[in-house]
Amino acid sequence: EGVPVSLRRFSRGSAIRIPATVVDSDGNPVDATCIITITDPEGGVVVNGEAMTKEQAGSYYYIWQTTKAMAAGVYQTEVAAAYGGYTGLVAVHLFRLD
Repeated sequence: EGVPVSLRRFSRGSAIRIPATVVDSDGNPVDATCIITITDPEGGVVVNGEAMTKEQAGSYYYIWQTTKAMAAGVYQTEVAAAYGGYTGLVAVHLFRLD
């Protein structure tokens, strides 16, 4: 099963809520440690391994406050989760800032 990828558009200066869902092999939500990394259109890291906020078991989010000074283009986020001795990529989001 692949990692879900989404593409959404936002205006520079927006606050973007980035979600992640973590489940076990049976599809049950789990408590995990989730971190997010965000790269800009040139591949530079703008958020490096920041902790995500837990809403409830299996549901996490990060609020990314963009600025009007940021370059327009596509930014990529990668969310990694650690649970039960396993660490892996659980979500990839692409955001176009205009």
